[in-house]
Amino acid sequence: EKQPLYAPAPLAEMINKMTATDSLFSRAPVLQEVLRLNAGLKSWILLSSFFHHLAGARSWIFGVHHGWKGANPVQAYKDGLKKIEDLDPLIDLGVRNGLTLGDIQDWAESDLRESEGLAERLTKKLGLERTAKGLEWLSFKKEAFTDSLFKKYFAGLKAEAFVVEYAHELQKAQDRFNAGLAKVPPNEKQIAERVARLINADFGGLHLKRMGRNPTLQKMARLLLLAPDWTESNFRTVTGMIPGLNDWINKRIGDAPAPAGMDKVYRRFWARVALRIAVSTAIAQMLLIGWDEPEEFYKEQMLSGRFRKLRWTEMDITGLYRLLGIDTGGERMTFSLGGHFFDPLKMLDPFSLAKGKASPIMRAAGALFTGSDWAERPFTGVAELATTGKTIKQSPYDEKEGELNRLPSTLVNQIVNMQPIQVGHFIKYLQGEEDGLSGLLRSAGAHVHQAWKPKLETPIMPAKSGPDPAMKEIERLKDKGLLPMEPPSRFVMIAGISMQMTREQYDDYLARSSDLARRKLADLVESPEWQKMSDERKAWIMSRIIKNARKLTRGKVKRQVGNENRESILERRRALSGNVN
Repeated sequence: EKQPLYAPAPLAEMINKMTATDSLFSRAPVLQEVLRLNAGLKSWILLSSFFHHLAGARSWIFGVHHGWKGANPVQAYKDGLKKIEDLDPLIDLGVRNGLTLGDIQDWAESDLRESEGLAERLTKKLGLERTAKGLEWLSFKKEAFTDSLFKKYFAGLKAEAFVVEYAHELQKAQDRFNAGLAKVPPNEKQIAERVARLINADFGGLHLKRMGRNPTLQKMARLLLLAPDWTESNFRTVTGMIPGLNDWINKRIGDAPAPAGMDKVYRRFWARVALRIAVSTAIAQMLLIGWDEPEEFYKEQMLSGRFRKLRWTEMDITGLYRLLGIDTGGERMTFSLGGHFFDPLKMLDPFSLAKGKASPIMRAAGALFTGSDWAERPFTGVAELATTGKTIKQSPYDEKEGELNRLPSTLVNQIVNMQPIQVGHFIKYLQGEEDGLSGLLRSAGAHVHQAWKPKLETPIMPAKSGPDPAMKEIERLKDKGLLPMEPPSRFVMIAGISMQMTREQYDDYLARSSDLARRKLADLVESPEWQKMSDERKAWIMSRIIKNARKLTRGKVKRQVGNENRESILERRRALSGNVN
């Protein structure tokens, strides 16, 4: 029997928020089914992912006051798990003040088991009993893996992190009081609440009910994002550094206010994280390849349009690929020690951030709409998919295909991306879209990227040193819209077959043709005759000189590409002749 419950207005509002139920998805069966499908895809993709394991280790290593001897995250998780099992009073204090342990908020395996999905219903309807039992067994295994991750590994890490941080904050507050810098002795409950809030934000597992989160809003976030809880946790530590910003956000979305003093906690946290990551990255980079190459790498990635991609925050590990004899196509390979800690910086490129953080359904929609993958590489056309098996082009600078032409590659690419992490990367390796080392590292949850060189915006390369009057004149005419020439294409036609140059071949071709054109232009642009010409005439002459320089150097490249791809060209010609017949 229902009984009326009376409470002071602020407490009543909080109780109403904590006991609120979803008002949209529960009333719309279609939305509920889409939400379940999305959760099922997340669970399947992350079936054997080690992304969370590495992220938890990073949060412990870079974010907690553990000292050198306590940096091992495996030992920390074991110590924390034992404290939970022993009902340690400090763990009880943390939980009472908002610390979450064992929560899985991005998706729930138990919810997936309570209702049948499309695959389960289809197998039962078709009478495929063995398949149905296999799906049920797989569901139990997925839940067991998820429980071991969140209810053991993360629970242990968070418990130990709370104990360490609480002891640190309490001691610091006590020292301030003893030194006369604080008027009142430390309040253990307030300190525990602030530390619990920090640990939930650092390791994920926000206490949504304590925060007063609207259930409908959270389900909408789960539909749009791959890991909404983890993403929000990360971003809240950044927005929380600015006094009043998190309070402003809380008011807009209906959340309860955070405990006082969280802005100082977050600022100290990020100062610690930034210092540790910067020092660790610099030391690791120096040990790996020294300083000469990193200096060139940082100039290339920081002082250009590539700045927003944040590759300058990562280690250049191209030398490791060279050591193993792996061809990177002339591009640098990078590894991020900081990983998820750099996600808030990705707001510099919000469109790419949205693609990278989107849920499986939203990623598929984004791929169909944009015509490129998460790394902005365009999808291949039907012909290239049929002859090479590749669904994506080599570089984000390659030209996009038409919507219908790229549709098959887009669909195949999304199907591969919706497989368990290791399976997806193995398929990409077989397709030739990814080398073995990159696939292995990414399968283990590592942040490995290609650091593409900045896109050349002019028809020739600038001079490496000294004055460059030809380039100044080219840039002036381009700014006036009179010289629409772009950098040369990476494709060459050989016996009627379009072949793409490797990065080394293209760089050599571009350098040779640029030097040849610059030599012809250098004296011309400073001559009296040049000054008498109209800008239109200058642009026409420039384009002719650049085209001739490309033509003179292109023959050597074509022969080189043809010799290196002889077998591939013959196979494609046979395939084309077979289609014609």
